[in-house]
Amino acid sequence: MNTETGEAMAPEYTRYSPTVRALLLAAAVLACLLEVLDLTIVNVAIPTMMGNLGATLDNINWVATGYMLANVVALPMTGWMAACIGRRRLLLSSIMIFTVSSLFCGISESLSMLILFRVIQGLGGASLMSVSQAMLMDVFPPHRRGLAQAIFGVGLMAGPCAGPVLGGYLVDNYSWPWIFFINLPVGIVTVVMMWMFLKDPRNVQSATNEPIDILGISFMAIGLGCLQLMLDKGETEGWLDSSFIRWLVVLSSLGLVFFIVRELTTRYPVVNLRNLKHRGLAAGCSYAFFAGLCMMSFLMMLPVFLQNIRQYTAMRTGEMLVPFAIASAVTMPITGMLMNYISPRILTAVGSLTASYGMIMMSRVTSLTGYEHLFWGQVLFGAGIGLLFVPLMTAALAGLKGRDLAEGSGLFNLFRQLGGSIGIAYMTARLNQATVFSHNIIAEHVTIYDPEVISRLTMYKQFFMSKGASAVVATQQALKAMDQIILGQSTIIGFGNIFLLMAILFVLTTPLSLLLSNTVPGDEKVSGHH
Repeated sequence: MNTETGEAMAPEYTRYSPTVRALLLAAAVLACLLEVLDLTIVNVAIPTMMGNLGATLDNINWVATGYMLANVVALPMTGWMAACIGRRRLLLSSIMIFTVSSLFCGISESLSMLILFRVIQGLGGASLMSVSQAMLMDVFPPHRRGLAQAIFGVGLMAGPCAGPVLGGYLVDNYSWPWIFFINLPVGIVTVVMMWMFLKDPRNVQSATNEPIDILGISFMAIGLGCLQLMLDKGETEGWLDSSFIRWLVVLSSLGLVFFIVRELTTRYPVVNLRNLKHRGLAAGCSYAFFAGLCMMSFLMMLPVFLQNIRQYTAMRTGEMLVPFAIASAVTMPITGMLMNYISPRILTAVGSLTASYGMIMMSRVTSLTGYEHLFWGQVLFGAGIGLLFVPLMTAALAGLKGRDLAEGSGLFNLFRQLGGSIGIAYMTARLNQATVFSHNIIAEHVTIYDPEVISRLTMYKQFFMSKGASAVVATQQALKAMDQIILGQSTIIGFGNIFLLMAILFVLTTPLSLLLSNTVPGDEKVSGHH
């Protein structure tokens, strides 16, 4: 009896050998890659899918939107689901659902079938990152958690960057179903490794006897689902000019308000928002929101700049993101080791300021900006993200155990993902506004009384006339060409302003690091309340 009691009271990580920990870490990285890779790999295949499935752009976009909607709705429930069926069973079933739905996505012969299995894929993928992250906090001893989270974070950074390159290669050399078939061997290997080595944590409060919070799930699905749909469709629908978007705003607002009230007042919440009373988790979630906003905005804005301004292909664009991916991948393990000696507050603040300076360098883009001009800005930004996310993830979850740990990890990743979605929507709208504003300012100074303008228009007119256009048509084409140049310069200024805005956001969120736990992971007394 004493032996059994001693085993029950022993830390969870004592049940695993160093070799098994390494194998489970590898499986967690693969699970993370499965989820984040599929957020971006689909984008480069959309034109091919449109042709093969006979779909319009609006309809085919549901392939990406459906995945995101299912993902963001299921993500907060991971802690509750882990308590209901066990963390090990949830991870295994999630990976299997994701893998099988990937197979059916690849063999889909209609758009409706593809969207259906993308939604199922999103539901399966929602638990992968959060539960894997919580698992690592249990499997590794305190002084190794920073390094484990760092290696896990490499998958988080590599996925969005690798998506366009891998997707472009598979579509160009094989066919679009292969962007889904590529998940099959990874999923199978991950399931086998988790099944062989992972154990359910002991002394975790079970939710099997608790009533299901149907109201909470309903309010959350309406609130988060409508919010994500509004963010995805807002720009193309014209935001509040569209009655569809206005209805989404109303429904998401009501759904989220009722959801928060319900979860704070019911005895058995599906998402335990009371965990946010832990100062470290609340600060970490807030920080993750803004960090996710800036990181995902960067990963969206830079490819748009390279493809629209520099006319790069999808594969070439993906290759241009390699410095960012390598810098973050190299920095994260180093940061994980430094966490044994340096406060997470300091590392997080240094990471934010480093990322901010990288964005300042990126804000100097021009129409001639190429690899050599973007290199150091990306390196600094990637290094800053590597310095930032590792201590942030670890410090935010410090002091949480069992079910609270899984729920806290789900909230952390939900805030990060919502930050990314809101950031992409806001930065896209901000880019358009900045472009229009810059276009109007530049156009005011381009007049027919300027000798240089007259010379440029004359040159364009002569060029178009040499191609067979009449004088009247050549004049119109020359004016249009001049306007296109002004629009191009205005867009470049807009991109520069967006990168500068992200730099400012990193600086403004740096004080949040003071609210994180100030204890290095090697200290067993770390608490989420201080």
